[in-house]
Amino acid sequence: ADGCAMELLLLWYLLWMCLTAIAGRAALLCRRCGHTVAHGSMLTNKKSSFALRRYNMSVLGRNQLVQVFENPLRETFDVVTALTADLQLSGK
Repeated sequence: ADGCAMELLLLWYLLWMCLTAIAGRAALLCRRCGHTVAHGSMLTNKKSSFALRRYNMSVLGRNQLVQVFENPLRETFDVVTALTADLQLSGK
């Protein structure tokens, strides 16, 4: 019985290691062109006092803080934070 439990523990650990490696290589992509915007390893849980509300959800295989903001036109949008991102302005 101890041998079986050890094997299960080892298999669980290997699965966890694989999923962690996959999440680290995962990335947020531009919906329009597919460009990599931010790598999963760069996501952070930085809170803003300006957020209307906050919730957690799984993003790229990790528990991520999502914050809801409102612009002057009263449109709400959800935001995740990252240490770095590759962004460029587009449009007007």
